[in-house]
Amino acid sequence: MSRQGSQYEIIQKLGEGGMGTVYLAKDTLINRLVAIKQLHRNSGSEEESLGERFQAEALALARLNHPNITHLYSFIPQEDTYWMIMEYVEGKTLEDWLLVHKKITHQLAASIAVQILDGLHHAHRKGIIHRDIKPANVMINEEGEVKVMDFGIARMRNAQRITSHGKSVGTLEYMAPEQIQGQEGDERTDVYAVGNILYEMLCGKTPFQSDTDYRLMKDKLEKQPDSILQENPTVPKSLEKIIFKALQRHPKKRYQSAQDLKKAIEKSMGGALLDQSTLTHVLRASQVFTEPQRGNEIISVSNILAQAKSISGRFKVPTVSKVNWSFVILGASVLLSAILLIWNIGIDSPIVEEIAEPPIVVTWEEPMKVPQQEVVNHTATGGFNETPSDMYRRITEQPPEQSKPKVKKNANIIKPTINGRSESEPVNSSEKKTSEKSEKSEKSEKTDENRQVSTGPVDVPAGETILVTLRENLSSEELERDGKTVRLTCNEDVVAEGRIIIRKGAAVTGKIVDVIPSSHGRRKALIGFVIQQVEAVDGSTVKLRSKRFRLFSDAPGEPISYLTGEVFEAKLRRGTVE
Repeated sequence: MSRQGSQYEIIQKLGEGGMGTVYLAKDTLINRLVAIKQLHRNSGSEEESLGERFQAEALALARLNHPNITHLYSFIPQEDTYWMIMEYVEGKTLEDWLLVHKKITHQLAASIAVQILDGLHHAHRKGIIHRDIKPANVMINEEGEVKVMDFGIARMRNAQRITSHGKSVGTLEYMAPEQIQGQEGDERTDVYAVGNILYEMLCGKTPFQSDTDYRLMKDKLEKQPDSILQENPTVPKSLEKIIFKALQRHPKKRYQSAQDLKKAIEKSMGGALLDQSTLTHVLRASQVFTEPQRGNEIISVSNILAQAKSISGRFKVPTVSKVNWSFVILGASVLLSAILLIWNIGIDSPIVEEIAEPPIVVTWEEPMKVPQQEVVNHTATGGFNETPSDMYRRITEQPPEQSKPKVKKNANIIKPTINGRSESEPVNSSEKKTSEKSEKSEKSEKTDENRQVSTGPVDVPAGETILVTLRENLSSEELERDGKTVRLTCNEDVVAEGRIIIRKGAAVTGKIVDVIPSSHGRRKALIGFVIQQVEAVDGSTVKLRSKRFRLFSDAPGEPISYLTGEVFEAKLRRGTVE
């Protein structure tokens, strides 16, 4: 990529597929992160076909402009390869998301499916059939948006056939029966795949499963899926019928378009579908999860928010409380009577009383207590153009406490008297001065405390050591993960200048740098990684420095692994946090 001069600076390899390798890069001309997909140049008869499919994907993406589809920025042909410069979507694939959440409620599953269908409807109107819709090709980004990606085997309607007749393309678990039979497929092929994804989100597994590809294909062509209600009894019967119609073996019996399937889902769900803002909120919250859900629990919206709160300490979970209006009215009457009584007995200095606020039906659980100086004023705009950390900070912000009314002390207030003398004598002037001095002293001390807390950018304490915990297993047998990201979390708060700049539980990322499988001749198996950065409270990243952690097997032919939960050290590097 040096032929493009300094425009694209490669950061790391993101992944590798059948047609090409995807890199994370920085466009230095406009200071933007991008994903660069580079075509594999294989020797052999299929090279020309791969090149044509790669160009077809670029042409397909160039026609599409929709918030639920990844964008193509540029297509660059070279002498021996092609590059696609695409939108970099930071987040999780639906496949990774489901590995954590497994089985979810029908409200959340249907709401995600509607977003996928919106993107597909746009593509279908432009004459583009995806043909490989699966959870691995659906992204949930850090803003909580659902995006369809990887149009690598997409086909434009009425375009020249690229793949050979009778050759199947796609991913077998999500392939429609007509694809298994070697047919090209149309809009109804994508409808089948969405039905497949819906089934998996509700049941925690795909409709058909088998030990061999042959058996799986045979089941898809001959059998009906098992009942969804057996796995997830909360699903409405009407929604199950919709999914089974989408999964019909014969395309003519399915919904004829993505829009038809979307309308059927919306009608079945009534008002239970999550609106865009709520769905975005929930999907953002779900990004903090790193460990798979245990057991067979059906994950709901409130479950995600509650667990996200326990992990990050930054979420509030709504709970509905019942209001007893009779007690409210009685309390208001008593309060009003007390005010009138005090007024009528002749107190010459008005005493201000707090008036009860109207009862609020929705209450919130108390968030985890944080130091007062960490609370950042944030004006809600109703939009969602903020990072997950910004959101965490915003939704945990507490409204300022209303100052309690002060009652003026006056020596002339009428006091009960005994034998002509008041029950309490007036305070003399020396005591009054002493009191005023102590109050001023307390105020100055509070002012000094406030001055110690920095409100501007804070320098990261470079060189300070932090502990981090591994959140996934790393095995020497996963050669394909070489160069890929490692997920960890921070074990402790990091404080600088009186402020927490990195919160306990913050996301930490590293990179796998050494992989030697046990099958590699006489060499010992090896897995190694480094720790690179941690997320700060303002959403920025703080760079980390660590040694190269390397784990060798005891003898050749034995695999070796780092396990989830192992703790490692890393040191902070220079930087600033807002």
